[in-house]
Amino acid sequence: ELLAHRERFVRHVKTLNGRREMNAQALEDQVAECSREEEKHLAKLKAIQRALGSERNNHTATLQRLSREAEAAHKTYTEFMQDSYDGLKHKAEMAKGEVLHVNSRFRNSWKPFAAGGQFNEEERDRFIERLAKVDAQAEGEAGKQGERLGELQESQLTRAATALEEFRKAFTVNLDDITHIEQMKMQQGKATADVRIVLARPFIEHLMVRRHPSRLLVPACASDRRCPCCAAQRDPHGRGPRHGRHAVRCRFNHRLLT
Repeated sequence: ELLAHRERFVRHVKTLNGRREMNAQALEDQVAECSREEEKHLAKLKAIQRALGSERNNHTATLQRLSREAEAAHKTYTEFMQDSYDGLKHKAEMAKGEVLHVNSRFRNSWKPFAAGGQFNEEERDRFIERLAKVDAQAEGEAGKQGERLGELQESQLTRAATALEEFRKAFTVNLDDITHIEQMKMQQGKATADVRIVLARPFIEHLMVRRHPSRLLVPACASDRRCPCCAAQRDPHGRGPRHGRHAVRCRFNHRLLT
């Protein structure tokens, strides 16, 4: 009976070790998946950061869209990693609990001779001590696994946060550049419009004189003594506003202002 129990004990420990190896391998596979997700996320942030400097994205609205895309991707990645590592830590604790539970049931099946079993007290205590070492080993591995998972999670999230901070800095620089360029374009467009008005003034005045010579003899603001253009062209002898080309210019200015 004692030899048979020793064989059962060896099979029990061997089965437990097989389960622990399977659980450890499953954890490693999921850790590898987290590492692959990290590589994808970092590559995506780098691609979006490169897109900030593209000539096709030289507009403020486009840069803002890329920024929202990067922030959303980082948020999704962070939530995924948090859920994944929480699940991994829970599985590590469950694996330890399974070992302790199976060992407890196996231990409770050992009965001494006095209780109708096949062991004396000394043999039973010796097997209990050997099984306790298996429990301690499972608890130690679970603790190390939890610490390792926590360190991996922290390092991966730190690298992702660093990549996001680099993207934000690049976004700020590009946004400032594009804003400056857009302001320069607006100023350039305004200056171009002013130049076109100045260049078109003589031609328009000429057309107005040719088409409506009688209506343009008196300026449109002749009755308005506050008109700056008429005040500047007023006859020094007090005979009222000048006529002719000044009348054309005055009407043209009023049309531009209104």
